[in-house]
Amino acid sequence: MTENMLFIQGGQVMEISSQSSRILKALRETKNGVSNFVLSSISLKYSSRISELRRDGHNIIAIRQYLPNGRATGTWKYYLGEDK
Repeated sequence: MTENMLFIQGGQVMEISSQSSRILKALRETKNGVSNFVLSSISLKYSSRISELRRDGHNIIAIRQYLPNGRATGTWKYYLGEDK
């Protein structure tokens, strides 16, 4: 059984999937960002859930993480900015 989350945006009631709501909850609960590793434990297609949330008006920011020597890693941190 899935539980979808309802929220109001621009006077319209919107519904997001359980995975999307879990990702949104994780983003709201941290100030240090949520890594792609953590997001993949919520949904293997987390990038699709992030796209859905962005389409619904959530300002989700992705920042690539770098090693001290300047080399890029495969880790990204996602943050929830101010909603539109």
